[in-house]
Amino acid sequence: MLVSRGASRHKISEYPDSLNKSPESIVMAAKTHHPGESVVHRGVYLVLHYLHRSNHHCRIETGSFPTCNVCLHRVQFEITSGTQSAPLIWDDPDFRPVAAAAKSTDNRTS
Repeated sequence: MLVSRGASRHKISEYPDSLNKSPESIVMAAKTHHPGESVVHRGVYLVLHYLHRSNHHCRIETGSFPTCNVCLHRVQFEITSGTQSAPLIWDDPDFRPVAAAAKSTDNRTS
């Protein structure tokens, strides 16, 4: 069986951890989501920022994938198979509404 990831196709056997997973879960894990897309699966996502900070995990439950306040639409999201706890996406300063993020910054400098 072949699994698409980006422009290339791979045999499931090429994924060392794929032996205990269904083909559907492998494809879902390989899917990268972008701001504005609907959140279909609630859970913990790996957040991939563009240049300004390290990747991190956040919990996303409903709505659409948000835009980062710094790297804007270049941020990407990949669902993780783990059930580790992670903060809600809206608790991260890079994803708070701009007015709330500015207010939070003002309070720290006072």
